[in-house]
Amino acid sequence: MLSAPVSMLKIYNTLSGQKEEFVPQSGKKVKMYVCGPTVYDHSHLGHARAYVAMDVVRRYLEHLGYSVIYVVNFTDIDDKIINRCKQTGEDPSELTRRLINDYLRDMDSLGVMRASFYPKVSDHISEIHDAISRLIKSNKAYVSGGNVYFRVNPDGVGQLSKQKFSQLHAGARVAIDPGKENPADFALWKEDDEWGWDSPWGKGRPGWHIECSVMGLTYLGPTLDIHAGGNDLIFPHHECEILQSEALTGRPFCRYWMHNGMLQMGEEKMAKSLKNFITIREGVEEFGGGALRFYLVYTQYRKPLLFSRDALMESKVAFERLKGSIARLRFLDGKKTIDISKYEKGFYEAMNDDLNTRDAISVLFRLLEDAEDAGGDSRIRALALIESAQRILGFSDKGDEKGIERTIEFLLELRSEARRKKDFKTADLIRDKLRENGVAVEDLDEKSVWYWR
Repeated sequence: MLSAPVSMLKIYNTLSGQKEEFVPQSGKKVKMYVCGPTVYDHSHLGHARAYVAMDVVRRYLEHLGYSVIYVVNFTDIDDKIINRCKQTGEDPSELTRRLINDYLRDMDSLGVMRASFYPKVSDHISEIHDAISRLIKSNKAYVSGGNVYFRVNPDGVGQLSKQKFSQLHAGARVAIDPGKENPADFALWKEDDEWGWDSPWGKGRPGWHIECSVMGLTYLGPTLDIHAGGNDLIFPHHECEILQSEALTGRPFCRYWMHNGMLQMGEEKMAKSLKNFITIREGVEEFGGGALRFYLVYTQYRKPLLFSRDALMESKVAFERLKGSIARLRFLDGKKTIDISKYEKGFYEAMNDDLNTRDAISVLFRLLEDAEDAGGDSRIRALALIESAQRILGFSDKGDEKGIERTIEFLLELRSEARRKKDFKTADLIRDKLRENGVAVEDLDEKSVWYWR
């Protein structure tokens, strides 16, 4: 376990436009909501950027002793889902069930911890009806035909984007409808006789923005500590969430807004709508889940990340170098004494500075280089720091069940025996088979060490 933090955690709050000390409203409990996927296709590396980044935030908060209630929603009814089902003939519930399961497997392959709750829009229609009815009753919303719209003050300015709401009609998923009182008004309920639910306003389905407000309020209460998502969601989605949520509760919706930078493909963000994406499954198959996560974490979460296969290959090499160095430190006990406290201080300073994972990882590499011949208490403290850092960053060894470890150790013993007998064909076969199953082997002078690739 690392020593006490040298400073308070500061995160960049989009609401204030500056870094702030993180102080949750309820002592050691943190209520955190992350905008989840619209499940009409497989998740891509752009999605991975967001969910891995916020997984690190959660891990670090838990390391600091906070209890995090972590909510990720699934949008399982949407124009894109309906259009996909029209193309394929698949039932929406079957399509979304299959893709939700695929998403969860993708997150597992990247070491993303499971959320406390995964609410689906289709399971919260009654709560959405209730919220819309309350907004209508308070004159914050109005019925137009079979649609319901939220009244927006076009001269108002968004709390996050500082943009005027008169610009809202140019935002994504905001329909221009002659039934609107103002072009900036946005849909809370959309008329749909074919793909929808019965409601007091006719058959239809929820608008995009009301979904997250209702699920956030349902699972986390009137004020969230952290609301997170990609910076492409700031306007209009998160601005609309604030308007309708605060109209419902009369209280601030969220204290800290965290937004990650986009994964860029050239000059554009990676997105399904632009057809320039690589699925998480494809990325894991090509580079490995650990190397892919390393690639995503090595850039601080707010910065844009330019995708390239060359950069991913470099990350794969760096990740394997990191794991190899850790494996050697575990098995080799030297005589060198080093000052571990400066590395602890450096790691915490980086993480407390708005989760600066790039600097934190650089500290680990410097420590491993300095600790190569460390022994005694220095080696023990270095390993403790590295193990804690790996858990925070999500680099902990997978497959750490004792039975699997014992099997690997047994195979390495057989391999060592084969090498002693100069049966290099068998030794190479064992090494290659282990590698095919994600286990890297390094031969030292008198011993072989292994680690998960």
